[in-house]
Parts: sequence; C-alpha cells; structure tokens
Amino acid sequence: MKKFKTGLIKAISSLVLGLLLTAVVGYLAKQGWLPDYSIIILSVINIIANLLTLKKMRGWGIFYTLGWLGGSLLFKLLGLLDTLDFYFNILAPCLIFILRIGLWLGGSRRSGRKRRR
Repeated sequence: MKKFKTGLIKAISSLVLGLLLTAVVGYLAKQGWLPDYSIIILSVINIIANLLTLKKMRGWGIFYTLGWLGGSLLFKLLGLLDTLDFYFNILAPCLIFILRIGLWLGGSRRSGRKRRR
C-alpha cells in the first residue's frame, strides 16, 4: 500500500506541475513574449522527455499506462496539448503496451516448456 500511496502522490504532483507549466508557457506564447523558436525547442524537449519516460516503462503496469492515456486525453480536452504531442502521447504507449503483451505471451509460452538434457 505504501508504493501505491507514493505513486499516487507522484502522479498527482506531476499532473499539477504539468498543468501549471503548460499554462504558463501557453500564456507567454499567446502574449508574444516567447519567440517562435523557443516553442519549437520546448516541443523537442517534451518529445525527448516522453521518449525517456517510455524507455523506463518496462516495469510499469497497465494502470500507469491507462493513467498516461487518460492524462493525455485530459490535457488535449483542456487545450493544453497540441495535436502532434497528443498523437505521440497516445500512440507510443499503446505500441509499447502491445509489444509488452506480445513479449509476455511469447515468454509465457517458452517458460511453460521444459528443456531436455
């Protein structure tokens, strides 16, 4: 239960921080206080951060993946996630999840067989 509580606190704090940062950057961009190239740089940093996060997903379960997808949908509905980032945030976890299921099914079939010596 301690891991669940820690994970829940991290998830909520990450969501709140993400909302705040997205709102601030969006406001600064709408006011024209951020040059166009800085928005591109921030988008590239976001994609790299997402890729690094997905790389660590090996040990994460289905609930984290569902939370990731739900959070992406929420951000899109609130207008805090542009279309390219939304597609990336939906497609990448789904592909990784499908690959993990395939590896799990392949591994469970192999582990059921005993080796003869």
